[in-house]
Amino acid sequence: MGANAHNASAFHLFIYRPPTKDNDNFFEYMKCDNSKCKLQKGPMAEAIERHKLKYSVINSCLDAEGFTALHRAAQGANVIAIRYLLRNGANDSILSSHGYDALSLAVLYAEKHSLEVTKASIAAIELLRHAIKALRYRIIRDSSRSELTLYHLAAARGLANYIGELLKERKFHQLDVDCPNTDGITPMYLAQLFEKKEAIATISYNPWEHVINIIKSHGGKMRYPGKDAEYNVIHTRMYGLIPIDFLLDFS
Repeated sequence: MGANAHNASAFHLFIYRPPTKDNDNFFEYMKCDNSKCKLQKGPMAEAIERHKLKYSVINSCLDAEGFTALHRAAQGANVIAIRYLLRNGANDSILSSHGYDALSLAVLYAEKHSLEVTKASIAAIELLRHAIKALRYRIIRDSSRSELTLYHLAAARGLANYIGELLKERKFHQLDVDCPNTDGITPMYLAQLFEKKEAIATISYNPWEHVINIIKSHGGKMRYPGKDAEYNVIHTRMYGLIPIDFLLDFS
């Protein structure tokens, strides 16, 4: 995500960055007097409504890197922005210039620290629920394919709450809780691999451990890939999570 793209679009920058406190956001705020409190429109909501394109600007305005407002909100785990945009017509199926929709971006850009992982999980859940409601999203296990699913990547990212939500709907997704690809790589294996390294840092909450426990609670069992696949996964773990030719299976 280049800085120049954000410098060229204050709209996308404000939407990307989540507020430190929920009440300090650009979309809505609570105004209270002595008798009652009322939800008021924030400056961003008012700017969108005053724009000549009105709410259609949400989908039509792209930044210099080809991202929509919803793409940037998903990358930044700005849950308030995601809810506002979806409520006002944001199209969550639009793909970025790299071929990813908003849900995929929410998972791909999840940070490693526990607070940011929790926010990314909530953002991904909002997008998942919206996509399921529109009957546009399923993860279907196909062990004959080498591509990893979004379930795999979410486990590697430590998005425990998102995975819990996903497994609650696994019948809808036709999803096997173990979900091995053709090389035998499973989400639980990836969570364990990432958990071991992150556990070196002293953190009060280990999201990868939570992922493993959630998968086990749904009947998942630890399975290990073949030697060649494991070498490749370990190399990827050491030198970057997402290689240039990384592919996700969205079928």
